[in-house]
Amino acid sequence: FPCLLDGCAQICASAGDLQRHQQSLRHRVPSYACLACGKSYTRSDALKRHLNSKASCKKEH
Repeated sequence: FPCLLDGCAQICASAGDLQRHQQSLRHRVPSYACLACGKSYTRSDALKRHLNSKASCKKEH
């Protein structure tokens, strides 16, 4: 499953992997931000992982 966006050469093993890749930082503007530290992410699961790893940020959400 090759990525056809912006001349990207990424090849993914599955359609799901390709969809996740296309939602990544390489192709999207970050739209999920931590209210505590301001760090931003392109995917909601990345923000969730950040919040679970940073106790100080988790308190703010």
